[in-house]
Amino acid sequence: MNSERPPSEQLTPERILSAAVEMLRRYGPEKTTVRDVAGALGVTHAAIYRHFSSKNDLRAAVAEQWLSAFRAPLQEIVERTALPAEERIALWIQTMFLEKRRRAAEEPELFQTYVKIFAADAGALDGHHERLKAQLSAILAQGVAEGQLKLSDPDWAAHAVWDAVACFRAPHFAAQWAGPSAEPRLARVIHLIQAALKSGAL
Repeated sequence: MNSERPPSEQLTPERILSAAVEMLRRYGPEKTTVRDVAGALGVTHAAIYRHFSSKNDLRAAVAEQWLSAFRAPLQEIVERTALPAEERIALWIQTMFLEKRRRAAEEPELFQTYVKIFAADAGALDGHHERLKAQLSAILAQGVAEGQLKLSDPDWAAHAVWDAVACFRAPHFAAQWAGPSAEPRLARVIHLIQAALKSGAL
């Protein structure tokens, strides 16, 4: 006797999100529908709506899952408080860039799909950016508290660092990330940022 439950009974938000990502990878955000996701899971679209109230709700959850996975290793760097602040800032920037470059290189179609999703939902991306800047600010604030950095306003400095690395994080610069000059250029920017943070001029 087969004791396996029908797909609809096994349905979880995690399974739905996984299927939605696969559909987005195949068809892009414009052509992917809730019915496509339901079909991939062998359930009705009504079953999907028991977990996500609309296509936009599902798309927002997919986007947040992607963004949360991006932030997680960066948050780990924030919490490595044994490292001096200037080293953590450098590691945070390098990790951010390498992860962006990896995603763009390994799954370019899916990367561009997420870019389109965020273009249609600027609020989600704004919230993500604010969380990332808060991570930078936390590192800088600890550096000030421990006397490692000379900053009058760590939050202001975090926004300045964020702006300084724009071409290593903004998707419309992705074509430049794969070139041999990308990492040396980033190293120079990091060196400049570290010098500024210690100068007492900020």
